[in-house]
Amino acid sequence: MDNKIEEVDLSFIQKAEKYCAQSEQCMSSVRAKLLIWGASRPQAERVIKHLCQEGFIDEHRYSTAYCDSKIRNQHWGRIKISYQLRSKQISQHLIDDVLAGIDPEVYRQSLVELTHERWKTYKDGDIEKNKKKLMSFLATKGFEMEIIKEVVDAEIQ
Repeated sequence: MDNKIEEVDLSFIQKAEKYCAQSEQCMSSVRAKLLIWGASRPQAERVIKHLCQEGFIDEHRYSTAYCDSKIRNQHWGRIKISYQLRSKQISQHLIDDVLAGIDPEVYRQSLVELTHERWKTYKDGDIEKNKKKLMSFLATKGFEMEIIKEVVDAEIQ
């Protein structure tokens, strides 16, 4: 590799390091950003390799932070989180590992909070109809039907 290519790589490395230092990033998002910045695919792969070696990119750390954030802040369930991580090209093995590490109490509490929050918006007096609408909504947030039924039955009278 000649010096000119190394200098170009260095400028992309510096930009990417700054990008990764601001918040956790996965390889696919860094790759996309590098291509937007004008890096070629081989350059992007070299930069990503460097970032992984230096600890700027860690797919497990990213996936764990992503999962925790989505559960606590956006009240997403395992199904939606899994789908979104797959769309970011995270390996299925890693996704399974991260999802298995979810604290069941935090997960359930997130669903309970979302259930109460959404239930307040239903004005129609038909409780059974509203429960079905609520369960459908909770399913779109990525929660499993078994836990949805359990929480809705326990929390909504």
